[in-house]
Amino acid sequence: EKDGLSASAYSYTNLINAYVRSGDVTGASTVMQQMKADGKEPNVVTYTALLKGYCAIGELQVGMSLLNEMTSVSPPLTPNLRTLNTLLRGCVRMGNVELAENLMQRMAQWDLVPDSVSSEYAIKLYSQGLELEKAHKLLVQHRVPAGCVSLAQAAALMGHKALTVESLELYRSSAISSVATEDSEEDGGEDAEEQAQESSSSVALFQSHQRQELERQGDSLSTFTASLRPPRNACEWYLDCLRRSFIFGAQVAA
Repeated sequence: EKDGLSASAYSYTNLINAYVRSGDVTGASTVMQQMKADGKEPNVVTYTALLKGYCAIGELQVGMSLLNEMTSVSPPLTPNLRTLNTLLRGCVRMGNVELAENLMQRMAQWDLVPDSVSSEYAIKLYSQGLELEKAHKLLVQHRVPAGCVSLAQAAALMGHKALTVESLELYRSSAISSVATEDSEEDGGEDAEEQAQESSSSVALFQSHQRQELERQGDSLSTFTASLRPPRNACEWYLDCLRRSFIFGAQVAA
C-alpha cells in the first residue's frame, strides 16, 4: 500500500494458506476479513484454505459455516472435490460419521462424484465407528488400500476373523496408486509450475512413507488375526473382547 500497490485475491489466498500451514487459524481468519474489506472476493480456493485450518483444529462447525457462506454469496460459489475432501478429513479426525454422511449426500447437488480420497475417508470413518457393514460395502466398490487396512483393524478388534482376512486380501491385491494427502490447492500465478513440482515431490515422499506404514500395519494385522479363535461360550466371547481391547493397540497400532 505504501508503494501504491494493492494485494490481489491470489495474494490474500496465499497469505491465508501460509497462516493455516503455520497453525495460526485466527490470523488466517483475520486476513479473510481484511480481504473482504479491501473489496477482494474470496474464491473457492480461499475458502478451502481457511476450511483446512479450522478442520485441523477440530472446529468442524466453523468449517461447515464457511461452506454454507461460500454457497450463499451472490453469485454462489460451488465447492470442488478438494473442498469436500478437506471437510471429510476433518470428520475423520473428529470421528464425526453423521456429518461425513451428510457431506457425501450433498455432493450430488454440486455435481461432484466421490473419488478414491473421499472413499478412503468414508471407509475410515465407518471403521472408526465400528460400522463394519457400511465400511465393507464401500470397500467392495472402491478398493482403497488405506481403507482396506482400516476395515481390517476394526474387524480384528471386533473379532471378525473372516472379514479381517478378506480386507487384508483386498489390500494385498490392490495397487497402491493413491493415498490421501493434505497438499493445498494453489490459485495460479507465475510460480505455479515451480510450486507444482515441489508439491509433486512432497506427495511422492508422503506416498512412499504411507505405503511402508500400510505394509507394516498389514503384516501386524496378519499376525494378530492368526491368534483369533472362535469363542466357545458367551463368557469366553466377552473375555476375548477384553483381551483384544488391551492387546490390539500394542500388536497392531504400535
